[in-house]
Amino acid sequence: MKNMKTKILFLLSFAVLVMASCKKEKAELGEPFSRLDGLKGTWIMDKVIQIDNNSPVKANIELSKHYIDVNPDSMIQLTFNSDNTFQVTYGKGKNYFAGKRPSTYRGSPEMGSFELQNSLYSDFSSTAPDFVRLITSNSDTVSCRLLNPVRSHDNKLGLQITRCKISYNYYFKRKN
Repeated sequence: MKNMKTKILFLLSFAVLVMASCKKEKAELGEPFSRLDGLKGTWIMDKVIQIDNNSPVKANIELSKHYIDVNPDSMIQLTFNSDNTFQVTYGKGKNYFAGKRPSTYRGSPEMGSFELQNSLYSDFSSTAPDFVRLITSNSDTVSCRLLNPVRSHDNKLGLQITRCKISYNYYFKRKN
């Protein structure tokens, strides 16, 4: 019995010694992805969902049939450039990306600049943005919440625009 207690004590001591000698290795995270590189390119509208923020159950309705067409050139397209400029090509459906211009306007594309923003910590705007602020050529401003992180290898972009307690979730796919 005494021999058994000694063996158990020895095994426990050995286990504690082994556990104490192990130390966690610090993982290297590397450089953060450039959100500007992720956003850069042309995006074609893929899906639209309207959400009633006043509803207790956040009722939503899919509006894609009013925006999506078989011809990709007839759909709303967003182009973000590396010099922080953007362009909205008008298409089928209401376009809230153009600021105060009528949503049914079909003229030349709207152009302007954009900036990435972090609503909580401005120091993280370039590495962890949660908003894209579009400033049109006539100084209208549209704030779009980023629904997902966008990296250069991602093919999906989600933007949310809220107007009068109604949110519109726009989902885009990368064209190029």
